[in-house]
Amino acid sequence: MQLSEITVGNQVLLVTTEGARSRGTVSKISELLPATNIEVLDEIEPNPEIEHVDRFCSYLSGKPFDQIIAVGGGSTLDTAKALSVGLEAARQGQSIRKYLRDSRLLSFVKPVSMIAIPTTSGTGSEVTPFATLWDKEENEKHSLSSPVLYPGTAIIDPSLMLSLPVETTIFTGLDALSHAFESVWSRRCIPLTMSFAVRAIRLVFDALTLLEENPNSVLLREKMAEGSMLSGLAIAHTRTAVCHAISYPITSHFGMPHGLACSFTHPSVLRFNSQVDDGRLKEVAHQLQFSSTKALAEYLEKFLSKLKITQNLRDYIPNRSILLELTSELFQPGRADKNMRNVSVEEMQRIISE
Repeated sequence: MQLSEITVGNQVLLVTTEGARSRGTVSKISELLPATNIEVLDEIEPNPEIEHVDRFCSYLSGKPFDQIIAVGGGSTLDTAKALSVGLEAARQGQSIRKYLRDSRLLSFVKPVSMIAIPTTSGTGSEVTPFATLWDKEENEKHSLSSPVLYPGTAIIDPSLMLSLPVETTIFTGLDALSHAFESVWSRRCIPLTMSFAVRAIRLVFDALTLLEENPNSVLLREKMAEGSMLSGLAIAHTRTAVCHAISYPITSHFGMPHGLACSFTHPSVLRFNSQVDDGRLKEVAHQLQFSSTKALAEYLEKFLSKLKITQNLRDYIPNRSILLELTSELFQPGRADKNMRNVSVEEMQRIISE
């Protein structure tokens, strides 16, 4: 199927990054859609800020776009989702904070149709109803969440990920792994999401460490792309839990990449949850061909060690005490409450210390 066959109308907003533009993304899209009037927004940066999204919406609100095409990583796709509903808010003279304050209002919005084309394997944003935005002044992360935020179409092309730097490959891959595990130990886990998660974990285990030495392997990129998509489908239903609760303040305060911030606690949280296992963690371990949940946790530690996660952590956080000082921020009931085992502040400190 050609992009021209699924593009509607002739007024398109292309949301991407300066890096993607320099790699020829804009010219390629223009060649594929020769009869379409394309407006390009390529100022997207990691961890999109509410203020920036409002500025984009205000600037673009007077233009009647038929469709948004988003080409990039999770931040690009999340920005495009926010624009798909934020343009309407801007036309009413309001900030997108309107929907952050009350997500129910999104059900009355007709979003601009969107095509999502991910260039990283991590967030799964192309198949989720979420968009993450940041308030840098308050050091807080916010989420838009509504079925209207699902992209109308997702195009997943592993060849677009071949140019991804190794470090970005690893950090985004860890995000996909985190989504898969978090969906397993979520209170909202169901058999379908568990099947998505198990295959996603297997694919990431198979591919991520090998990509460090074989970044141009299309086969490995395909595995990561599939794993990211499946983990995205899983959290679209379950949402995330305690590892993500820990991650957001760390990213906000220390600038740590999201995938790294939400993955280093996996072994500890897995062991913590295994003490109240209702059978699902043991089943996941069995399906992944481990003899026990304990064996899976041990393998997970070795897996993260191969990726030099401890070394990477120290690049951002010099010592444990600084991290423990943030415990009150790391404990986010809205996410921790979705964990299969109740988590107290004291238990959160033990997880972080371990």
